[in-house]
Formats: sequence, C-alpha cells, structure tokens
Amino acid sequence: MSEENSFKLVAEEWVAKNERERMAEVTPSKVRWLLAKAYPKLGDHPIAKIPKENSGDAFPG
Repeated sequence: MSEENSFKLVAEEWVAKNERERMAEVTPSKVRWLLAKAYPKLGDHPIAKIPKENSGDAFPG
C-alpha cells in the first residue's frame, strides 16, 4: 500500500506544520498521543478511502 497519502503521513505532516506555526507547546504531545491510538487501524490506509462515518471506530472505548 502506498504511504503517499496514508492517514499517518498526512497526520504527521499536519502536526509538524502546526508546530512550525507555534501550536501551544503541550498540544503536539496530546495530538500525537491521540493519533497513536488511531494508527493501528487507520495509519496505513489512504486518507481518501477512510469513510468519515467510520473514522471514530479507530479509537478504543
């Protein structure tokens, strides 16, 4: 599967962009913690193929 537009790649690029644009210092670590919960189910999937209706299924509990 191509990593070109994977959920994980897009998410990491978004976090990096927001860090460069002075995201509050604690925010990136909180966002990364939350994304780590989603990566097992969504990380390698192309972002365009993840139905928004099912995106919440990646988070346990």
